[in-house]
Amino acid sequence: VAVVGLRRKLALVDEPRPRDLETLAALLRRGRALAELAEVYERLATMVGSPTTAAAWWLGAGFVHLGRGRLIEAARALEAARAASPGDALPMLALVACYRLGERWAAVGATLEATIAIVADDDLRVTLQHELAEVLTSRLAEPARARALLESLVAQRPGDVPALVAMARVMAVSDPAAAVAVLEAHAQRSGAPQVIDALAELYTRQEAWTPLATLLRGALAQRSAIGVERRSRLARQLAEVLHARLAQPAEACAVYEALLGDVGDDLPAIDALAALYAILGRDAEQAQLLVRAVGLDENPRGQARRWAAIAAHRASHTDVEGALAAWRRSLAIEPGAREAFAGYEQLAYRAGRWAALLEFYAAAMLDAERGVPGLSVGDLCLRQAQVLRRHMGDPGGALACTTRAIETDGDLDQALHTLTHLAPGEAGWRAALAALTRRIDRSVGPVRDEAQFVAARLAALGELPPAEAHAVIAGLPAAVRW
Repeated sequence: VAVVGLRRKLALVDEPRPRDLETLAALLRRGRALAELAEVYERLATMVGSPTTAAAWWLGAGFVHLGRGRLIEAARALEAARAASPGDALPMLALVACYRLGERWAAVGATLEATIAIVADDDLRVTLQHELAEVLTSRLAEPARARALLESLVAQRPGDVPALVAMARVMAVSDPAAAVAVLEAHAQRSGAPQVIDALAELYTRQEAWTPLATLLRGALAQRSAIGVERRSRLARQLAEVLHARLAQPAEACAVYEALLGDVGDDLPAIDALAALYAILGRDAEQAQLLVRAVGLDENPRGQARRWAAIAAHRASHTDVEGALAAWRRSLAIEPGAREAFAGYEQLAYRAGRWAALLEFYAAAMLDAERGVPGLSVGDLCLRQAQVLRRHMGDPGGALACTTRAIETDGDLDQALHTLTHLAPGEAGWRAALAALTRRIDRSVGPVRDEAQFVAARLAALGELPPAEAHAVIAGLPAAVRW
């Protein structure tokens, strides 16, 4: 209401008073009416007599336009602020930000140069010189100008490490050997981390692996001067160079071992060292590291994968019981995981651990009953039936498991195939046929027709002499295309 009233009042006068416009601006700010607010600021800038005050209003208008993403209007207002107060760095800094947003890089560079010329604060001037060098190098493709600027800055401030590093990076474009020489000289004098990192980057780009390894060893020797995080990073970098570039896996192991002895648990280093132990055939030490790494991995899925890796390692070294235990640990963390399930099952089959396999299926069945994805009670019952029939000489148990598979929607073809391999006189045969009949009643289409045919033949087995019954069994697979 106040805004509307004030607008009406101002509409009745040819030249509104600045005080009234300022009041309107305050109301517009409160109401977040930014488009109109910018207009009021610009109108005020044209009404005041003081250049400093006009620059402030133009600056305010520019900031409002920037906030609205109106870069053209913002640049116009900020340029007016700069013209009103040429010696003020604030409008120029705002212009740099505006030009950056609009990716007007030539304007960014020119405005930075002009700002550097008038800034009184030394630290701010150095910051702007760094920014200008970056723009000249990466945006305007003028490395020569950037190098001259940075050389001048380094000459004025020999201790300015960022300027030295930036200068070396610019030099590396046209004269990498000179850049390396500059950084090597400074690294020997100061050992500054930023210089070490820049020199390592240049060595890597030039594939100078031996000097890089020497540099990293020297940096790691200054233990008291670097923190744990940096020490870990440098050690991992050195070990990678020794192993992957200089074919020195034993030396790489020594670096990782020293790091773990120094900083304690470092999961990436443990993983890398375990991989190197595998290459060198240091199996017992690798096994210890694999188990150690599990406790450091905070991701449950990562823990499951690590137990799976431990199981594979133990299996490859004929530790069957240890491998089966590791597979179970993996599945306890991530029930139903296909790789772990298959790994346990295949190893138990190869090793003939039939009792352990039945126990494994029973535990998985509990997970399936809880709804764990990837597991089926019917499928697990059929797997149990196969073990009981083929490997444990328990046809009665196999028949009971097959019956449950039929009742729980296990694979019907596989269940019928199992039944054809079981003698009709076994206890529970009629219960299996009754379950099969109920299952057929739930089936539709070709599956139902085929199942009815097989069920009728199976039912007949109980009435036939043994020789004829086995002949029927032998003919069933071909008859139903198993």
